[in-house]
Amino acid sequence: MLPNAICAECSAGATDTYHITSSPVHELLGTNLPPSTKTQIDIAREALGDLQKDLDDLDKDILQTRIEYQRLLAKRNTLQDYAYAHKGLLGPLRRLPAEMLAEIFIHALPEYPANLSVYDAPLLSQGVCRRWRDVSRSTPELWSRICIHLGDGQFDAHLEITTAFVIRSAKHPLSISLGPLERYPTTIPEGHPALKLLVTQCERWHALRLQLPLPILRELTAAKGRLLSLNSLHLITGAVYWDIDEAILDTFAYAPRLKSFQANAHEWDDIVDTRALLLPWSCLTSLHLDERRAGVIWVLLQDCPNLVHLEAHISDEMPDIDVPNVKLPHLLSLSLAFQESSAILSTLTLPILEQASFRLTADMPDL
Repeated sequence: MLPNAICAECSAGATDTYHITSSPVHELLGTNLPPSTKTQIDIAREALGDLQKDLDDLDKDILQTRIEYQRLLAKRNTLQDYAYAHKGLLGPLRRLPAEMLAEIFIHALPEYPANLSVYDAPLLSQGVCRRWRDVSRSTPELWSRICIHLGDGQFDAHLEITTAFVIRSAKHPLSISLGPLERYPTTIPEGHPALKLLVTQCERWHALRLQLPLPILRELTAAKGRLLSLNSLHLITGAVYWDIDEAILDTFAYAPRLKSFQANAHEWDDIVDTRALLLPWSCLTSLHLDERRAGVIWVLLQDCPNLVHLEAHISDEMPDIDVPNVKLPHLLSLSLAFQESSAILSTLTLPILEQASFRLTADMPDL
């Protein structure tokens, strides 16, 4: 049962029902009897007219009450919003120093590499309020991860995004992903303006993930000899990325701080297998290779004496006979996939190995 309402003017109570004065023909209501005389008919018509007038007057009062209610409701909403704004002044986030807020934004960044999205930092954090926008845009690390597809023809949009990230990242080291994150072929036009802009910042490159056709990779040659900060390189090659051009790719040949290299290929004999890719192999401490022939991998290992971490997949399609013996004096962790009948491990000398994991694959059946 609803509680009785109290009038704000006179403090009188109100109930859910309303009592009205009975009309002169009240006794006929609820029966099937008609008025018996003309006088009763006239009285009924007069009572109906009075009731209709009362209804019209009440409808006007209800309309005015609704208008007043809407006015009061609007006033309340305005006051509520204003109260919330004042409440925000006392909230813990408002009192956080800008440096701590920036650190929270950095921890909210998606794992690199990730497609740019308005639902993730830094675009998400800068769209909440003016203070968050100012903090976001003045935090270079938030803008130091640049992931651009390059292959959907949106030259102007890519250039605008890249320019914004380059400017806001100031002098912070850059982690850059170019090409699709999914492993499928794509067409990327030559002379992309966003790529040209990024090359001008090559001294700041810290991590690179490149899924680009070989002709596009060769557009990075302007960075040759300037990759003084490059620490990590991940190349995805092959399929439509394969090119009959077998010329040496020496863009990354001089990168004195390069420690980690990962290679994935869609086809055999990419620029890693053919050794067309020149790297400071002896500087590497981490090497991650997808499925490749044992001979190719072991020849690479001979050039990587300082490896600390190695992950590789030895192909089942080619026998691993006649691979050279390799000693890796600094290797601490090893992850290998190879045929269960393979004796490939006997060719490795790993004096300080601490951790190893192996995935054995079934032998290929004889045809």
